[in-house]
Amino acid sequence: MQDLTRLLGSTMGILPQLQEKLVMGATAALIRYFDLLADDSHHGRYKMRSFSLADFMRLDTAVVGALNLLPNPAEAQQHRASSVYGLLNHCKTAMGSRLLSAWIKQPLLDLAQISKRHDIVESFVEDNELREGLRDVCLRRVGDVRKQVKKLVQGRPSIKDM
Repeated sequence: MQDLTRLLGSTMGILPQLQEKLVMGATAALIRYFDLLADDSHHGRYKMRSFSLADFMRLDTAVVGALNLLPNPAEAQQHRASSVYGLLNHCKTAMGSRLLSAWIKQPLLDLAQISKRHDIVESFVEDNELREGLRDVCLRRVGDVRKQVKKLVQGRPSIKDM
C-alpha cells in the first residue's frame, strides 16, 4: 500500500481496486518487475485505472478464421489483402500495426468508446492535410517505442535506440 501511494501520489481514487486481492498482487508484481521504486522520479507519476473485460468482445480462433479477420501466417507474405487486417493495415509504424491487430481481435462493445474512435477517424478523414502530415512526416520519425522501452527496462539499450 505504501509503495502504491508513492507511485500514484495518492490512493484515494482507487480504493475499490485495493480491496481485490488479485489486483493488488498483480500490481505488486509489476512494481517489482519494473523496479519502479528504485528511482524517485517515478513517485507520483502514475495513474491506476481499471479496465473491464466486459467492454471488449472476445473472439475465439474459430470466429477469427471464419470471418477472415487476420491473415493466415502461412500465406501472410503472399496475399496481403486476403484478410480484414490486410485490407486495413496501411500503418506506417509497427506500433500502429499492433494496435490495429488488437482492435480487430478485441472489438469494443461500449458505445461511448466506439463513438470516440469514430470521432477520431472522422477528423482524419475530413482533414487530408493533417492526416498526410502525421502519416508521412511525423510517424516516419517515430521508432518502435514499445521495443525501445523494453530494451531500456532490460538495461540493454544501444546508442541507436536512444
